Amino acid sequence: MKKKILILYTMYGTGHYAAAKGIEEDLKERYSDYKIDLFDPFSYAYPRINKLFAKVGRIMATRLRKFRNLIYKKTMYKNYTKNFWYMNLGVKFFWTKKLKNKLLEFNPDIIISTQVGPTAVIAEHKDLFDAKLVVVYTDYGVHRLYVLPHKEVDIFCVPTDGIKKEMTLLGVDKSKIKVTGIPVSKRFRKKDTISKKIEIITKKVTKAKQTFLFVCGGGMGYDNAFTYFELLLQSKYEFNYIFVAGRNELLVKKATELADKYKKKGKIYGYVKNMDELMYSSDMVIGKPGGLITTECLNTITPLCAVEPIPGQEIKNSLFVRDNNFGFYIENKEMFMNLLKDIDFGKIKLDDYRKNIKKNFVKFSFIDVDKI
Repeated sequence: MKKKILILYTMYGTGHYAAAKGIEEDLKERYSDYKIDLFDPFSYAYPRINKLFAKVGRIMATRLRKFRNLIYKKTMYKNYTKNFWYMNLGVKFFWTKKLKNKLLEFNPDIIISTQVGPTAVIAEHKDLFDAKLVVVYTDYGVHRLYVLPHKEVDIFCVPTDGIKKEMTLLGVDKSKIKVTGIPVSKRFRKKDTISKKIEIITKKVTKAKQTFLFVCGGGMGYDNAFTYFELLLQSKYEFNYIFVAGRNELLVKKATELADKYKKKGKIYGYVKNMDELMYSSDMVIGKPGGLITTECLNTITPLCAVEPIPGQEIKNSLFVRDNNFGFYIENKEMFMNLLKDIDFGKIKLDDYRKNIKKNFVKFSFIDVDKI
């Protein structure tokens, strides 16, 4: 009988779904005889309400950043093993009869979760399933909602040895924690990218000293980092740019108007499906450091310049990039302009960062599910 694997994700941002797809791609390649399904339990339970929650999340990430930062500091990075009321309320709210019956219909042998919400729901009701629970981290930091369900979790897949050590100190069984890296599509895991760039920039772009890929918030197209794009265009240094706005059409328009104003060489895109090629063709990526885009950059051996992180896990991602010399964490406009100047004058050599990424970054390598 085929072994059944159910991969859970949410649409709160695009990273959790991208991670789920990366796992699905890897497992289908290695276990062709397994039945593997992707499932968003919250959208299934309450599709309209879940869309509203996702919209509130976007507002918190863009317009209410200080409030979000306060919440994370007070709740996510303190009292790691103490439960709290609104997590319990969320679990009860989304655990509908409809969802319960659907999960029992799947009857999986292994449940893999790429987001803390579905993890909490499954952990609370794990006695209903004859299944192993695998939790996959999609950022470079630990917070409370990862640690709380640790007794019900069978395997934690974490990005680094540092995260493993931190979780062990918080009381998680060391034998449960596997360092796998963060899941990305195999398109971002090609070999020998440091010396074999793919030239995808149009002929309208001349080959200057550097090519910078500016990404505004992944697929969602957040515009918080947009002021840094204008700073880039205002600078006197010779460079090419590739600007990706995601699904934000207004952002495409704004970027086009700025590009026309400053007359720099480059290309502006909306949503793209060849981000891997764009990264391979770039000397540095500039943008909001979501867990997946950070991982995609580092898998393509491209340094990341993190700007305007969403308070919480994206700040952890920025610190991870900076502290490991995989790129830069820019906290203000002056830092950004000084970075461009240092790159232009050769004080900072991006090839050194590439070599360090190639040597020290842990690429995605998922667990052997037969051994769970």
